[in-house]
Amino acid sequence: MSIGMAYNDYWYGDCDLVKMYLKAYQLKIEREQHQANYNNWLMGAYIYEIVTKLAPIFNPFIKGKCKPYRAKPLPITQEEIDREEQQARNKRLLLLKDRLQASVKES
Repeated sequence: MSIGMAYNDYWYGDCDLVKMYLKAYQLKIEREQHQANYNNWLMGAYIYEIVTKLAPIFNPFIKGKCKPYRAKPLPITQEEIDREEQQARNKRLLLLKDRLQASVKES
């Protein structure tokens, strides 16, 4: 019953059902463990990022300010990663375009 199997299925159902329920339960536990492990890793990534951004204020010999915390969460899926990279490329292209136009106007 603790693996999600109904009373009647256990006592009156096919004997192979117990094996299938047990396998499904084991897969569920494994999936939950992987999800928990990933969540812990992601939390560590966020902590690492914020500590590296705050590092300049802990060193008295560096004349720097801490960097702002990220506005959006870390991208997880490949689609999100690609979209963020494309946005960064577009931002750089616009910056280069503005610089080029400014240098042409000065000439």
